[in-house]
Amino acid sequence: MEQTFSSVVMLEYYIKSEINIEVSVMESDGSLICCIVNAACMALVHAGIMMNDLVVACSAGVTANKLVCADLSQLEENSCYMPVAIKGRTKDILHMQLDARLSLDRLKDTMDTALGGCDQVLAYMDQHLRAYVLDSLERQ
Repeated sequence: MEQTFSSVVMLEYYIKSEINIEVSVMESDGSLICCIVNAACMALVHAGIMMNDLVVACSAGVTANKLVCADLSQLEENSCYMPVAIKGRTKDILHMQLDARLSLDRLKDTMDTALGGCDQVLAYMDQHLRAYVLDSLERQ
């Protein structure tokens, strides 16, 4: 988490400050790392922490019946699971983890699926952040 967010948080504005991200997981049904990254990013934005980009994450993997899927459940994670976190605007990869062996073609398909999922998460975040800001401005 520290490495992922230190590249987007504008630390030069928080020289004598400490930013802590605490996560409590009440229940999990898969894609835990991605869920934590997305929630932490939204929490930092809501807290007014200055960032030069949003961080979005999505998992992908190959299920037991050899399908490449995004946003795997815990049951599907048992075969092959690859969480990916990227910067929203620049698409730089901040985190990627793969605990299984994949052929080069299957790895490319899995990576493309994860990046496509990240784009969808980014669109969702962007839409709801804009609505939140507009709502906040209307209240003032």
